[in-house]
Amino acid sequence: MGWNGRVRGKVRILNEVYIGYMDRLASMIEHPLEKVDAYSLSYGISSAVLWADKRLHISETIDSVIGHKGADLSPGKYALIFIMNRLSDPGSKSYIERWIRNDYASTIFPNPTSQGFWNVMDRFSDYDMEEIRRRIKDRLISLGYDFSKIFVDASNLYTFMGENEMAKKGNNKKHRYDLNQILYYIAANYDYIPLYGESYPGNMHDSRTFSMIVDKLPKDAIIIFDRAFNSADNIKMLRGRKYLGSLIQSDHMDLMNYPLERDSIFET
Repeated sequence: MGWNGRVRGKVRILNEVYIGYMDRLASMIEHPLEKVDAYSLSYGISSAVLWADKRLHISETIDSVIGHKGADLSPGKYALIFIMNRLSDPGSKSYIERWIRNDYASTIFPNPTSQGFWNVMDRFSDYDMEEIRRRIKDRLISLGYDFSKIFVDASNLYTFMGENEMAKKGNNKKHRYDLNQILYYIAANYDYIPLYGESYPGNMHDSRTFSMIVDKLPKDAIIIFDRAFNSADNIKMLRGRKYLGSLIQSDHMDLMNYPLERDSIFET
């Protein structure tokens, strides 16, 4: 195939491309996908996790704390795979191998196995987890994220596990009092970025929970919480700190009786 054009008034060949025999060209036009081996991989979520990892140094931090030698995937890499799976198509740990075959992550992390994941995760101690959280928190602060106002909320989830160090009977939100539960909390900023997050035994009392949370928050941060944490003991615990808490309506009927217009406030 050639392209002609005039150069100084004369016709000249400007470009030529070899396209093969006429029969081959006709076959390509009539059967464009013949002998083409194409497949599709999920891409967006995994690439977003890799971008976040590059910005926050998640896998690098994990590997520096846990340590890793050998050619196998490191703890940090397995953590990224787990995050990708949980954000895109969450399943059991044994499902990870099947999931990754259809995901872009398979081109970066060859041959991850569920057993490999379990083996790596068994190496994490409570101290390691705390240190990893601390370093990632410091990284977030160094990037300029504002944690001067922190929302705190706690919840629970029931589990079919037998009783152990974490799974205990408690006041379950789904009213599954026949099952053990695990408690957890998240402390996040206005941008919904968690500064802290932790799980703890399902029978821990609310007052002890709040004390554990407050002790880990910056001293100068405004702590924002709902009425579940609003008690006399907890307020006493916040002495010297700035806080914003919602009130229990039934305990403050006098306030509820003020006739307020929409978007108006009453100061007392």
